[in-house]
Amino acid sequence: MPAPRVRVLQYLPALEARGCDCTVMAMRGPRGTSRALRSEMEPTPLRATHLFASWWAAQVFQARLVRRAGDYDRILMHRIPVSAWARPFLARHRDRLVYDFDDALYDAEPAGLVFLAAWRARFLRRSLERAVGVAGVVMTSNRANAEWARARGAATCIVPTSVDTDRIRPQPRAKRDRLVIGWMGTPSTSRYLLEVEDLLAEAIEGRAIVRLVGVPRSPFRRLQAEVRPWSLESESNDLAGFDIGIMPMPDTAWTRGKAAFKALQYGAASLPAVVSWTPTNEEILGPGGGAILCRSRQEWKEALGRLLADEKLRVEMGERGRAHVAAHYSVAVNASTLARVLLGPGTPCREARP
Repeated sequence: MPAPRVRVLQYLPALEARGCDCTVMAMRGPRGTSRALRSEMEPTPLRATHLFASWWAAQVFQARLVRRAGDYDRILMHRIPVSAWARPFLARHRDRLVYDFDDALYDAEPAGLVFLAAWRARFLRRSLERAVGVAGVVMTSNRANAEWARARGAATCIVPTSVDTDRIRPQPRAKRDRLVIGWMGTPSTSRYLLEVEDLLAEAIEGRAIVRLVGVPRSPFRRLQAEVRPWSLESESNDLAGFDIGIMPMPDTAWTRGKAAFKALQYGAASLPAVVSWTPTNEEILGPGGGAILCRSRQEWKEALGRLLADEKLRVEMGERGRAHVAAHYSVAVNASTLARVLLGPGTPCREARP
């Protein structure tokens, strides 16, 4: 899953440099993670099977955590469900427990059959409520999530989802006959691409191609698109192969809990981005962050047209995006905030901002 990598694992070198001896415990192995990601594009019966497997993995993991919690000075739990049976055991370790989440798990997006979606939403919300209740500090990625946790009595700290700007850097772009409009993500967000399918088809008009990285197949019904698998090793080069990055999404309670990570990756690679407006996207990307925020289909159409036609504008926006990410949303900048949450004396910052 990308979330544990960007919320926890990429900070380990910075924590170790501060003298921490870090132990990583994973709820799922690589095969289970791969199945979970693929399940977003599979039929409902298979999705139900994967949801049950995830529930069982969470029970086994919590038993391991309860058994070993006393071995550590600090425990950072990233999106681990907390079951009713585990709550009293974990509550004993409140002073050392930091809980982190980066999506609006309290208002999960419907997926699949109604009964399956209702069960999943209830499970995620109840688990999150219990986790927030047992943690000494709750860490999250944006203001909307922090306000939800704070309303339930939690001491909260915002640590923005960040990009390793030493690894994802601007690279020379090869001259090509047609520009590349790129999207990088996971199957769970690929459905949002359907909102701009016809606009993309109209905008490219032989001038560009659409490339999707991170999905097993294209979600488009008519538009032809290149599809490439994602890997950590190829991520930076894949981003360098784009000329324009896109991040469509509806404005919902679920998307307001997101962290604009795709757009931040585009910015780190000095790519201009066209992004759907949400309050959280505006909060994170800002007016000068190298992204055009679109509130309507007409604005999407105009933004794509401007960027496809104007190389100078693409370069200028890419440079602004890189500067914005490097200053506010890089691992180098935000590692100190994370370290303060985990290592600082007393209650960490209630609302640390970038």
